[in-house]
Amino acid sequence: MYAVGFSALADRRRYNDDDLEPVLTDLDGHATATADLLAALSDAQWRRVGIGSEGGERSILVLARRLAHDGHHHLLDLDRLTP
Repeated sequence: MYAVGFSALADRRRYNDDDLEPVLTDLDGHATATADLLAALSDAQWRRVGIGSEGGERSILVLARRLAHDGHHHLLDLDRLTP
């Protein structure tokens, strides 16, 4: 089992200490790799159960939706920070 807390991951990678452009490039690469991985899943794989960051069981579809939702909010945060 492997669980990732998204806030803890950002803290570990020290994104707040970096310049914005390299962080955005890094995040773009991770987003693209994740999208490619998800695009290759079969219907049965989307229904597989994983463990969410709070420890509860969720399907891969639910986890992917949460990832997209959180990512959207982080982009809104970045829009508020950039001139």
